Amino acid sequence: MGYDSNTHTNLVENRNPGKGEQARYDEAANSADHLAYGVVSYLPSLDGESSSLLIGGTSKAGTETASEFLLSPRFIAFLRTLDTKGGALPHFEILLSAQNLNGNSYQRAIVCYHIL
Repeated sequence: MGYDSNTHTNLVENRNPGKGEQARYDEAANSADHLAYGVVSYLPSLDGESSSLLIGGTSKAGTETASEFLLSPRFIAFLRTLDTKGGALPHFEILLSAQNLNGNSYQRAIVCYHIL
Protein backbone atom coordinates (compact mmCIF):
# COMPACT_ATOMS: atom_id res chain seq x y z
CA MET A 1 0.00 0.00 0.00
CA GLY A 2 1.10 3.48 -0.63
CA TYR A 3 0.28 7.04 -1.52
CA ASP A 4 0.87 8.82 -4.82
CA SER A 5 1.71 12.43 -3.93
CA ASN A 6 1.36 13.52 -7.57
CA THR A 7 -2.28 12.40 -7.83
CA HIS A 8 -3.05 12.55 -4.07
CA THR A 9 -4.30 8.97 -4.25
CA ASN A 10 -4.10 6.07 -1.80
CA LEU A 11 -3.25 2.89 -3.68
CA VAL A 12 -2.28 -0.76 -3.62
CA GLU A 13 0.62 -1.82 -5.83
CA ASN A 14 0.46 -5.29 -7.39
CA ARG A 15 4.13 -6.00 -8.04
CA ASN A 16 3.47 -9.25 -9.91
CA PRO A 17 0.09 -8.92 -11.66
CA GLY A 18 -1.48 -12.11 -12.92
CA LYS A 19 -3.69 -12.44 -15.97
CA GLY A 20 -6.53 -9.91 -15.78
CA GLU A 21 -5.01 -8.10 -12.80
CA GLN A 22 -3.95 -4.48 -12.67
CA ALA A 23 -0.49 -3.35 -11.61
CA ARG A 24 -2.05 -0.68 -9.41
CA TYR A 25 -5.40 -0.22 -7.67
CA ASP A 26 -6.17 3.41 -6.84
CA GLU A 27 -8.79 4.51 -4.35
CA ALA A 28 -10.56 7.33 -6.16
CA ALA A 29 -11.55 9.37 -3.13
CA ASN A 30 -13.01 12.28 -5.06
CA SER A 31 -16.60 11.22 -4.32
CA ALA A 32 -18.49 10.10 -1.22
CA ASP A 33 -19.18 6.69 -2.83
CA HIS A 34 -16.07 4.99 -4.26
CA LEU A 35 -14.01 1.79 -4.09
CA ALA A 36 -11.67 1.26 -1.17
CA TYR A 37 -9.12 -1.56 -0.99
CA GLY A 38 -8.00 -3.81 1.83
CA VAL A 39 -5.21 -6.37 2.03
CA VAL A 40 -4.84 -9.50 4.17
CA SER A 41 -1.31 -10.93 4.07
CA TYR A 42 -0.01 -14.12 5.67
CA LEU A 43 3.76 -13.82 5.41
CA PRO A 44 6.92 -15.37 6.84
CA SER A 45 8.00 -13.47 9.93
CA LEU A 46 11.28 -11.60 9.98
CA ASP A 47 12.96 -14.29 12.09
CA GLY A 48 12.08 -16.96 9.50
CA GLU A 49 10.80 -19.22 12.28
CA SER A 50 7.13 -18.32 12.22
CA SER A 51 4.53 -16.38 10.25
CA SER A 52 2.73 -13.07 10.57
CA LEU A 53 -0.80 -12.04 9.63
CA LEU A 54 -1.05 -8.42 8.48
CA ILE A 55 -4.07 -6.36 7.49
CA GLY A 56 -4.31 -2.89 6.02
CA GLY A 57 -6.30 -0.69 3.73
CA THR A 58 -6.21 2.37 1.54
CA SER A 59 -8.55 4.07 4.02
CA LYS A 60 -10.63 3.34 7.11
CA ALA A 61 -13.16 1.55 4.90
CA GLY A 62 -10.43 -0.54 3.24
CA THR A 63 -8.95 -1.61 6.57
CA GLU A 64 -12.46 -2.37 7.86
CA THR A 65 -13.05 -4.54 4.79
CA ALA A 66 -9.88 -6.56 5.43
CA SER A 67 -10.68 -6.94 9.15
CA GLU A 68 -14.25 -8.03 8.58
CA PHE A 69 -13.20 -10.50 5.87
CA LEU A 70 -10.64 -12.03 8.22
CA LEU A 71 -13.33 -12.61 10.87
CA SER A 72 -16.00 -13.87 8.46
CA PRO A 73 -17.00 -17.34 7.22
CA ARG A 74 -15.79 -16.21 3.77
CA PHE A 75 -12.20 -16.28 5.07
CA ILE A 76 -12.60 -19.90 6.20
CA ALA A 77 -14.07 -20.73 2.78
CA PHE A 78 -11.08 -19.01 1.13
CA LEU A 79 -8.63 -21.05 3.23
CA ARG A 80 -10.36 -24.25 2.10
CA THR A 81 -9.73 -23.32 -1.54
CA LEU A 82 -5.98 -23.38 -0.91
CA ASP A 83 -6.10 -27.21 -0.92
CA THR A 84 -3.12 -27.84 1.35
CA LYS A 85 -3.69 -31.64 1.30
CA GLY A 86 -2.94 -31.79 5.01
CA GLY A 87 0.21 -29.68 4.71
CA ALA A 88 1.08 -26.33 6.16
CA LEU A 89 -0.93 -23.28 5.21
CA PRO A 90 0.90 -21.49 2.38
CA HIS A 91 1.75 -17.81 2.64
CA PHE A 92 -0.59 -15.56 0.63
CA GLU A 93 -1.83 -12.06 -0.03
CA ILE A 94 -5.47 -11.19 -0.73
CA LEU A 95 -6.65 -7.92 -2.24
CA LEU A 96 -10.23 -7.00 -1.35
CA SER A 97 -12.43 -4.19 -2.58
CA ALA A 98 -15.48 -2.56 -1.06
CA GLN A 99 -17.71 0.33 -1.81
CA ASN A 100 -16.86 3.16 0.57
CA LEU A 101 -19.76 5.38 1.54
CA ASN A 102 -18.61 8.14 3.88
CA GLY A 103 -16.09 5.87 5.61
CA ASN A 104 -18.28 2.76 5.81
CA SER A 105 -17.73 -0.27 3.59
CA TYR A 106 -20.25 -2.51 1.83
CA GLN A 107 -20.38 -4.81 -1.25
CA ARG A 108 -17.07 -6.47 -0.42
CA ALA A 109 -15.31 -8.69 -2.97
CA ILE A 110 -12.01 -10.51 -3.47
CA VAL A 111 -10.22 -8.74 -6.31
CA CYS A 112 -7.30 -11.18 -6.53
CA TYR A 113 -4.98 -13.25 -4.39
CA HIS A 114 -1.48 -14.61 -4.70
CA ILE A 115 0.05 -17.68 -3.14
CA LEU A 116 3.63 -16.79 -2.22
